Amino acid sequence: MKLHELMDVIQRKINSILFRIVLIIYSVLLVNIYEDNFGWMIYGIIFPVYFTIYAALSESHRIRLLNDFLLINLILY
Repeated sequence: MKLHELMDVIQRKINSILFRIVLIIYSVLLVNIYEDNFGWMIYGIIFPVYFTIYAALSESHRIRLLNDFLLINLILY
């Protein structure tokens, strides 16, 4: 593997992880600011499940994207 390709793979992984961290932080902010329909226990379960699905599906980009949208929709609900 060329150095350029290796750097590209590493950068994509870092961007992916940073995106998910920003998504979680923004979700927590929204839950704190606005009235929510779920209790904190539900969110305490959802976030670890979200990261577990992300880790299990590290090669399936479309399903990970669907996982992101499901989390966003759940938070906005």
